[in-house]
Amino acid sequence: MKRAFLLIIIFFSMPVFCRAQSNLFSILSDTTLSGTQKLDRLQLALRKAANDTVRMNVYDNLALYYLETNRDSAVYYDNKSIALAKQLGLKMNEAWTLSDKGYALIALGKYPSSLESLSEATKIAENPASEKYVFPFLRRQVAHKKRLYNLGQIYLHLGQLYGATGNRDMEKLNYFKVLSYAQSIQDTFLLSLAYINLGESYTHLNQLDSALFYEQKALELQPHLSFFQRTWEGTVLYFLGNIYLKKGKLTQARDAYLESVESYKEHHNIHYLPDTYNALSKLYQRLNKPDSSLFYARKILFTARVLRQAQPLATSYQALSNVYNNLNNRDSTLKYLQLYTVLNDSLKNAEKKNLLSYQNIGFDQQLRLKSLQEEKIETERNIQIYALISGVIVLLIIALLLYRNSRNRKKANQLLRKKNEIIHSENERRAAELEEARELQLAMLPKEIPEHPGLDIKVYMQTATEVGGDYYDFSSHIDGSFNIAIGDATGHGMKAGTLVTMMKSLFVANSAGKDIEGFFISSNAAIKNSNLTRMMAGFAMLNISDHKAKYINAGMPSMYHYIKDKKEVEEIKQHNMPLGAMKIEKYNAKEIILNKGDVLLLMTDGFPELHNPDDELFGYERVYSSFEKAAEKEPEEIINYLNEEGTRWRKNKELLDDVAFVVVKVK
Repeated sequence: MKRAFLLIIIFFSMPVFCRAQSNLFSILSDTTLSGTQKLDRLQLALRKAANDTVRMNVYDNLALYYLETNRDSAVYYDNKSIALAKQLGLKMNEAWTLSDKGYALIALGKYPSSLESLSEATKIAENPASEKYVFPFLRRQVAHKKRLYNLGQIYLHLGQLYGATGNRDMEKLNYFKVLSYAQSIQDTFLLSLAYINLGESYTHLNQLDSALFYEQKALELQPHLSFFQRTWEGTVLYFLGNIYLKKGKLTQARDAYLESVESYKEHHNIHYLPDTYNALSKLYQRLNKPDSSLFYARKILFTARVLRQAQPLATSYQALSNVYNNLNNRDSTLKYLQLYTVLNDSLKNAEKKNLLSYQNIGFDQQLRLKSLQEEKIETERNIQIYALISGVIVLLIIALLLYRNSRNRKKANQLLRKKNEIIHSENERRAAELEEARELQLAMLPKEIPEHPGLDIKVYMQTATEVGGDYYDFSSHIDGSFNIAIGDATGHGMKAGTLVTMMKSLFVANSAGKDIEGFFISSNAAIKNSNLTRMMAGFAMLNISDHKAKYINAGMPSMYHYIKDKKEVEEIKQHNMPLGAMKIEKYNAKEIILNKGDVLLLMTDGFPELHNPDDELFGYERVYSSFEKAAEKEPEEIINYLNEEGTRWRKNKELLDDVAFVVVKVK
């Protein structure tokens, strides 16, 4: 009766809630409003809230407003929202706000409280039944996607908690969970957050190629996000600057830091500016530019005072002390060093206390488990004593139990045999499906490489254990030009084979008659409208006529162009989404001039993503340098050299994805 009454209340409040939630979001995302104006409007919305549902969402938005500027206030409003979510029975809203609260507590250094909040959020969000406890006007599919997105955010914050407490393995494991959820619901924003944090994690592990790979992935996604979602663009650029700095590329590091500052300012995200200013101050010290170093050290101090936060203030004191020391200004050096020492000692003591409390949570859990185990042993001992006293009655019961157990064992053995037969049959079926998928994939490839009077073309493909969707093809256009294509379908097995078959059909039917831009537009629409759930195809194509080529890349690795006259390799980049990922009305072809002796390398991502036994990626930098060394060779020799480099890298590591090359040399 109470639940029915609650649903009636929520139903009649739906229009009010929808309008209120839309207005609240527009307040936070309105770049024309100052921080004070946004706060005033949210406070007004709270006073005018028509019911608890709207009031809960105002609290959520107030917490979001304070999240990066005053975390204590953010936690206060999160608690208000959680209390109302529990009262209204809205479990998913409760989990969402618990996750946000956990993030704010990490920033405050309150790790035990953060772990408790995030654990409670995980327990709710991992239960599919919680999808029922959302607003009734959300369709089932929307509620399911909301729950998975919620889980992604929770694991993101758990990864940040493990990172803050020094557990890098658990940090990385949780970020890969975020990546999995983002890919399953095709959410670009969540995917970008996964890439950002994976890049930072690999930076801490000093695996710089992997770190650079993920941060560049995150940067490529930024143009596809809304202005409000691009708040973290400055963080991506800051992390890229750190990677370049570790690699010794000081100019690239400086440029990335300066772009980070501009992005933070553009998106009014000043909370993270002190870190970037500090990086610039240290970098200019290395470049022997003391004036610039002092300029950014003072910027840290100014921003820290605006934020009224202790950690940025300690950073500013340390930076100013270092700069003045380099300038031989003893008085200022000692002044800021003393300020830094006092404040830093205070922060470290608080940090140690929080870490100890965090570790004690795990210790307390072990003590509880040990106590439960001791109780279990004591109970078993008492049962044995009662069994001896019971005598004949117990013996009869044991005999009965033995008989029952014997009969159950026979049934269990029969069920186990049947289960083993089913597993064996399923394994055989899967093996047959994989072989069928492999045959289908190979059948889609050209039987022979076409002869072309002006081009020397060689190809190579090696399939992985789990059949992927790599594909290459050629065609002659009706205008006399020549088409070269390479693709990579998402997924493995028959799903990938189905998409490759579709791409083959589209290429055969349309590539000879349509121009390259028209071919991509029609193929993207065909795959998008085919209802192949979560299936996309990376696809790149060259249209070559005389000594000119048009090139479009949709979600494939960059093409490399060796320019014979200059003796250098140019990376041809294009940032289009894979075919079928989203509706795209226009593709712009890049025009390339080709001269005698020039070489083009097209490939799938299986080669740069080769893993070695330490689970490190081969990386695009090694691809570039390997091709640069072999570019003067003939196409067949280039492919052999690249394969040798890849084999040396992965050693005995299993091949996780298909590897395909197309090498074209201009005669």
